[in-house]
Amino acid sequence: MKRYAFRLEQVLRVRRIQEDQAKAAVVGARRDVALAAEVVETRLAAYRGHQGVLGPVSQARFAADRAMHELRADAVDVAREREHHLAGVVEIRVGELSQAAQRVKGLERLDERRREDYAVELGRDTDREADDVITARFGLGGRR
Repeated sequence: MKRYAFRLEQVLRVRRIQEDQAKAAVVGARRDVALAAEVVETRLAAYRGHQGVLGPVSQARFAADRAMHELRADAVDVAREREHHLAGVVEIRVGELSQAAQRVKGLERLDERRREDYAVELGRDTDREADDVITARFGLGGRR
């Protein structure tokens, strides 16, 4: 009997590569969220650390300081929105990884069943050969 070969081995190999790529995409997306969270914290610290001008100042100086404070607040909002968006990307990437893993698992189960069928058939062939040898010996022994 021929040696076992899974007909879909190439497909399984491609699916495993796709699963590895999906894992890498999840890791990258999670890294992006972590970096975005750092940006939020940095911008939030800058916003909270703003003292503003104290004492009597010109109206232009006061308006410029107020505008800078509002810009810092807007920067925090933008950073939070980006972090939220990237968290959504992580969810998408995790879903893609789950699908890729399911495809690999399905092919691996098929391969396992085919191997089991092959082992059973190999056992049957071995039994048939043993029966043929015994029958041939018995047949030769009976003719003497």
